[in-house]
Amino acid sequence: MDIERFLSRALQVIGLGKNELAASYFATCDECDCDTLAQKAEPGDHIAVWDETVGYWHHGIFVGIDGGSNYVIDMTPDSGIARRLLWQFLKSADGAAIIRYDRALSRENTLSLASVMIMEYTNTMDPPPAYDIAKRNCDIFASSCRLGRFQINLDDGVDPVDVGTAVVEILDQAVYAKVSPLVVKLLGFSQDGSLVGQFSGFMHGEVIVAAGHMQGFCGKPLGSTSPAVAFKARYLTDGFEEDLEVVAPSPPGNVPDLILLKGSRSATSLWSTDLEIMASVYALGYTGTENKPSCSKGSLSSTMPGSVAITAHADDGFSGGPVVDKHGRLMGVVKGALGTTIMRIGITPNYDLHTYLL
Repeated sequence: MDIERFLSRALQVIGLGKNELAASYFATCDECDCDTLAQKAEPGDHIAVWDETVGYWHHGIFVGIDGGSNYVIDMTPDSGIARRLLWQFLKSADGAAIIRYDRALSRENTLSLASVMIMEYTNTMDPPPAYDIAKRNCDIFASSCRLGRFQINLDDGVDPVDVGTAVVEILDQAVYAKVSPLVVKLLGFSQDGSLVGQFSGFMHGEVIVAAGHMQGFCGKPLGSTSPAVAFKARYLTDGFEEDLEVVAPSPPGNVPDLILLKGSRSATSLWSTDLEIMASVYALGYTGTENKPSCSKGSLSSTMPGSVAITAHADDGFSGGPVVDKHGRLMGVVKGALGTTIMRIGITPNYDLHTYLL
């Protein structure tokens, strides 16, 4: 990818060579008001602003004061990698945050790296490569500068992949190893025994939690098949398949979008965690004919009641799969995609599930 190439050259320019930071690191979000961002951030910090109108975080590297004004280096579709005034970066922002890392380059080296990457980006190609939400975006740029190595970002919208074989963080592998054995492939059948759809669910104590809208699902396009009225589970560990009993049907209007099923197997319930904006999340589910769950990494983009969402990618079949944090703690249940340009997934939050289980 272009940013990886630019980063490698920029590291050589500032005399760092190849950076050997450990593959495992932790990033936390220190939220603040837009008015206080300049006072709280230090030059070289990775900063981000939330734009409610489009529903995503925009990222950059804080430069600090130069000639009486605060500046930031960021990457945008219009300007590529460039330095601009902080007030322009904050324009239309509804919130701000500083992304803090437990292992990263020094802020001085981060700032030097970001500055050199401006020249690398603009001078290498004519015209320079276009902004790409999956391969060349603001989050990839800012996190790569802060870490000193190419970093696939949290909002890249990459298709779900088999985490066991993908080039991913050690932390990602640990989350997948912990949660994937709980994820169940669900098959929905009509009254006459025809397969209507494939979904996901997860074992949670004595029940299987899934998305309520799969009950009565009528195929794609909607209405193309008879409704799903019976369900089977296929388990990851041994491929065992069995009929399921509906113990708590989907409520009217699918609010919340949940259904509880019961088979012969049980598992330890996932611990829950508080929903924190911009927290790292993992959505797990089955896609197509795959017999192993896939995983899509993202961030919590909205905690508004009734519209809790994550920025990630959900393929067909993910509905009903668990959404967990970096420790494998339950945050919610996948409902479905909310868009295609900026990939967002609506989720049923964990507190709605707790209420439904009572």
